[in-house]
Amino acid sequence: MLIALRKRLGRRHQIFLDPADMRERLEAYGELLRMMRERNLVNWLSLNEAEARATGSLLGIRGRDLGDLSRRIARTLSLRVDIHTKDGSYTSTGSEVVRCRIGWVTRRG
Repeated sequence: MLIALRKRLGRRHQIFLDPADMRERLEAYGELLRMMRERNLVNWLSLNEAEARATGSLLGIRGRDLGDLSRRIARTLSLRVDIHTKDGSYTSTGSEVVRCRIGWVTRRG
């Protein structure tokens, strides 16, 4: 499907992918990652923390630091990676990593 979408859109359009919960389909997701790596199908990958760790594992990337994980996934797949967590988010294109923390708002009264 992504191959057909990339073919139809060409290179001048960005493709954003949020793979959702892939725990029940890790083998298929691993194959998708392989195709993304080989064919440069996606420009932007959005992951929650669990998805990011699963993606890293499938790509042979280990580590606890989410900033480094975002950088290494981005570099490996040649795309932008966003990792969103309950405490904030990380984004990387493979070189720099930007972290944005969440400011919690409490309701008074």
